[in-house]
Amino acid sequence: MDERLICGAAILNGIIAVEPVPGLNIPLPLAGRVRMALRIAAIYSESLSVCHAKELLTTIAGGVGLCFLARQLAKFLSGPG
Repeated sequence: MDERLICGAAILNGIIAVEPVPGLNIPLPLAGRVRMALRIAAIYSESLSVCHAKELLTTIAGGVGLCFLARQLAKFLSGPG
């Protein structure tokens, strides 16, 4: 069950990455990550408490921040950037 959930999320994010839509290349993957985390929590019978919600939001914000930083740093590379 867990593998199907992760594979489904990976396929969805792969499709989004292949055909990036301007303005939607951040919210759509974020929604996929949140959905996957909530479904995994449901599989393990974890409720969404305030503490878990803070952890989820902090982790997602950190991921977005690192993604933005990587894109900015890639601009300085002569080949791939």
